[in-house]
Amino acid sequence: MFWTDWGAVPKIERAHLDGKSRWTVVSGHLKWPNGLIIDEASQTIFWADAGLDKIETSDLTYEIRGPVTRTCLADGKWSGKAPKCLTPPRFWQVPSNETIKETKSATLLCSASTSDTKITWYKDDKVVHKSTFAVLSSGNLLIVFVTHEDEGWYVCNATNEAGTKLARAYLTVLRALDSDCGKPTLTRRGRIVGGTKVEAGHNPWQVSLWNKKANKHFCGGSLVSERWIVTAAHCLTLGGLLPSDIEVRLGKLYSKKAEPSREQIISPDRIVFHHHYDSGRADYDADIALIHLKTDVIFTDYVRPIYLPLPSIDDDSELLKTGNIGVITGWGRKRETGREVLRRMHQVKVPIVDQVLCQAAHKKHTVTSNMFCAGYYNGTLGDACAGDSGGPLAIDNGQSASDDDQRWVLAGVISWGDGCGRIGKYSVYTRVSKFVHWIDFHVSMG
Repeated sequence: MFWTDWGAVPKIERAHLDGKSRWTVVSGHLKWPNGLIIDEASQTIFWADAGLDKIETSDLTYEIRGPVTRTCLADGKWSGKAPKCLTPPRFWQVPSNETIKETKSATLLCSASTSDTKITWYKDDKVVHKSTFAVLSSGNLLIVFVTHEDEGWYVCNATNEAGTKLARAYLTVLRALDSDCGKPTLTRRGRIVGGTKVEAGHNPWQVSLWNKKANKHFCGGSLVSERWIVTAAHCLTLGGLLPSDIEVRLGKLYSKKAEPSREQIISPDRIVFHHHYDSGRADYDADIALIHLKTDVIFTDYVRPIYLPLPSIDDDSELLKTGNIGVITGWGRKRETGREVLRRMHQVKVPIVDQVLCQAAHKKHTVTSNMFCAGYYNGTLGDACAGDSGGPLAIDNGQSASDDDQRWVLAGVISWGDGCGRIGKYSVYTRVSKFVHWIDFHVSMG
């Protein structure tokens, strides 16, 4: 802190902001404007102007562009253009190396103290552009829902008319759940080959949505993080249910039977519908919603999240390629007619259907780009039915055929169909890849 003392002996004084360690910088022989002092640490000149009762500053690293002198002309205007006093960018904050877990948010600091300075961020020599990246007004870089592909060197580029300065930092991303996301940890022992029954822990991301008022299972869902469930929006609008009316049941094998050794029952505290979903429309476009839990789930062999599609390795053209096999799970009805529901979780393997064939199978309905079909022409071979809605269509997109390299991805959410198991009528699923950034945003915000 600097100030001018125009007492008996004019001087410029300095002190720490707490008022301690006060000392005189310049004493005597000051004129108006008086005195100069150079602060080497900040590379700044300070001087006092007693005529205007102020202290002024100037950077030592300035550059003057334009005429040094100007003339007042007869027409009352100044000759030439006004000169500019420029100083190269100077950082106020610089980024430091950071380590963060997948699915969390990271902030890399970078701001400039010089005016008219533009901050641009680069990763791998390219300007950052992902929708999960945001350059804040301060210049800091916010990365929401960090993925492993976000690891690497980040460069903060500060540029103005006088030049450019760079600062960089390395972001290390730790694998969440020790890379066990999307991997069942239990073997297939006891599974009925070619059948539909599964054993506990084989689909640990599957959840049961329980209607507390009616005391029954009503829809499925998929665990994607410690507190977030992905499900179908229509599951939560058709019945007019509030978060307080619902229980989220995880680690279940049986829909009604108590399973204290593996189940977790948690209440939700809010529901987020996708902004393009309209319950008044008949086509169920953007049929997707998120349920936020009051408390974190505990990851076990029976409760584990599923991967969301990553654009870099889960491109739709490959993941949802016609003929690829997906697995649907749930506790829905056994058949279209009748009220009998499955007591034990079942699974069905269904092939992805060509999009043109999908639309042709539902001529009275619109199959949008946010949807896809899966199933058999003869639906009795396997199909989803009432009560399965909201549950996952999962695809193993591992890099090899070994169980150790399994990587189950949430490719679809069970949405709608013309009945259950009808000939030539394929079930329709919400295309999760279209909504990954929306899911990422809400999950990262907590």
